[in-house]
Amino acid sequence: MLLCLAASVSKTAAQEKKPLSAIPEGFQFVGTWDCEGTFRNNKVHKAVFTGALILGNKWLELSDQDVEPATGYLAKYLIGHDSEQKHLVEFDANNFGAATYSSEEGWQNHVLAMTSPISDAGGPSHL
Repeated sequence: MLLCLAASVSKTAAQEKKPLSAIPEGFQFVGTWDCEGTFRNNKVHKAVFTGALILGNKWLELSDQDVEPATGYLAKYLIGHDSEQKHLVEFDANNFGAATYSSEEGWQNHVLAMTSPISDAGGPSHL
């Protein structure tokens, strides 16, 4: 009897867990904006991003066009919740290649840390 009750409580708790959101609470990605920063090597990076909510406002679509360095880099990112794996996923398609990333924690303090199982160093890479 105790085993059945524990399994029932565990199953109910799992069902009640809210899916991770692709959009952090209180933040708006829809529109176009300029992004400026630096790469890990401290070289300047400037890009123009456009964001939209798609597929019933469940997925975030971001388009990226780099301005500096002027490499011609273009990308499309799709971020949403994978209900089977129960984490956020990102599909990164760009004119130099493609990648996938995931996050089991989702947005934490306005930061989304995504990891990929593949990197040049042979271990996980971070986005």
